[in-house]
Formats: sequence, C-alpha cells, structure tokens
Amino acid sequence: MVDAQFDNIYMLFSLGAWMFVCYFLYKHESVIEELGDMDEDEVTVCSEEISLSGLEIEINKLFVEEKLYLNPQLKLSDVARQVGTNRTYLSRFFNQEKQMTFFDYVNNLRVEHAVSLLKNSDLRLNAIAEQSGFNSISTFRRVFAAKQQCTPSEYRKRISR
Repeated sequence: MVDAQFDNIYMLFSLGAWMFVCYFLYKHESVIEELGDMDEDEVTVCSEEISLSGLEIEINKLFVEEKLYLNPQLKLSDVARQVGTNRTYLSRFFNQEKQMTFFDYVNNLRVEHAVSLLKNSDLRLNAIAEQSGFNSISTFRRVFAAKQQCTPSEYRKRISR
C-alpha cells in the first residue's frame, strides 16, 4: 500500500516536472533555436578571425611602417582609437595573439630600434633612449637590460670589439 502511494506521488511529480520543461521550452523558443544553430557560432568565430587578421595588419602598419612606438607618450587607448577599436579588445589582441602585453610589444620594438642605433651610430645613450621612444634614461636602461641581458653600455662595448 505504501509502495503504491509512493509510486503515485513519484508519477505525479515526474509528470509535473515534464510539463514544466515542455511549457518552458514552448515559451522560450529561442533556447531551442540556439541549440540548433551551432553553425552560426562557427561563422562568428570565423568573422572574429577575419577581424583579428585585419587588426593585425593595422597594428603592423602603425608600428612597423609608421614607427608609432617611437612616441614616448604612446598609450593603448591612442592605438585603439587609431585602429578603430576599444582598449579592452586591443589589449586582449596583444595578450592572446602576440602572447605579450601591449607595453612589452612596444618595448621590444623600442629595444630593437635602440640596438640598431647602438650598432650604427655614436650617439650618447640619453639620445638613443630619447630617439627610441623611452621617456627616461632609467627606463631605457632597465628595459634594455631585461631584454638583452646587459646594459646599453655593455652592449656597445661588445659590438665594438
């Protein structure tokens, strides 16, 4: 007798739960549409990849051709404005696509420029720092040493041998 009552209660509860699920799906057709539209997600990913490659082209143009990194006052928001996106998206681009932060990317280019000046000129270090886009000699020395494992003076001595 107790088992029969338990079975009836279980059956009523199960029926009620299924009715709720069916009613929810009936009222929220968008849930069913989202489950069926997996191809649209692929299109979104594809268009995002196209957008990223377009962004990469713009970034290369600004940094390689126009040498934007030589501006000591350069900010992420300035670059974002120039490429037509926002700071958050551009920051994510550098972190995910370049595997480094915006400032690491800029400093790498600045150090490359400084290395070229050290090899090809007799400029003083403060002039090289300034022409490479660093806003102070101390920042230049610190970043250069971190990237090249030696100070700018040591680097110059090594290449002059």
